[in-house]
Amino acid sequence: MKKTVLVTNSFNYLGLTLKKQSQHFSFSTLIVLIFLVFFSANKICANEKFNSSYSALNEFLVDRIENVEQTITFDALSAKTYGDQPFTLNASSDSNLTISYTSSDINVVTIVGNVVTIVGTGIVTITASQEGNEEYDPAIPVPRDLVVNKANQTITFSELSPITYGGETFTLSASTTSGLSIVYSSSNTNVATVSGNTVTVVGVGTTAIIASQAGDDNYYAATSVPNELVVSKANQTITFSELSDKTYGGETFTLSASTTSGLSLSYS
Repeated sequence: MKKTVLVTNSFNYLGLTLKKQSQHFSFSTLIVLIFLVFFSANKICANEKFNSSYSALNEFLVDRIENVEQTITFDALSAKTYGDQPFTLNASSDSNLTISYTSSDINVVTIVGNVVTIVGTGIVTITASQEGNEEYDPAIPVPRDLVVNKANQTITFSELSPITYGGETFTLSASTTSGLSIVYSSSNTNVATVSGNTVTVVGVGTTAIIASQAGDDNYYAATSVPNELVVSKANQTITFSELSDKTYGGETFTLSASTTSGLSLSYS
């Protein structure tokens, strides 16, 4: 890198004329001019014109030393997945000044210092900037796109124990790695129905209870997990009191046996 001097006025110093022109002095030319200033500062001379020239040249140089340009290096960003851990950015400037970063969408990522935290999915632009200081001009900002993909999720759903018809309702307890709510369904509503996570047995036979999760903005749909539920017939017991003796020719009478199933009885 080099500092340059912009000549904006014609200036004469001990016969050396700096003319107004649209160009910059190279660093080596600047060194020569600075040498002249220090040489003049140390030269004992009573010549008023000489001293006047020295002061003018000194002011000329100080006023026209420009700041140095700086360039930011910021590598492309690898795609991320929702749920990934925070990560750091490593842009740099050839000025060695501190880089600042901004996110174009704080619903996708937020940035504190040089640490990026993923908060959603989508495409976001992260811009590296350096505002410069008294020696360096502001750098040209460098934008980089970051893609944050949806995450996969997995359902855990334990096998269901066989039950007997007539039992109480029971609850299901599947879970998913996303923490999203599970939806359940029954493949045979003549055996069991599901409301929320509660199963009600309505018949005997076999049905598949299916746990599903459809995903959202940040997660893909999970692979559904079916579990077989077998409902067996229930046992029943008949209660039939002893019959009292009767006399031939008496009136007819009714029987009043009952069963735990509530089903109709037949007599013989």
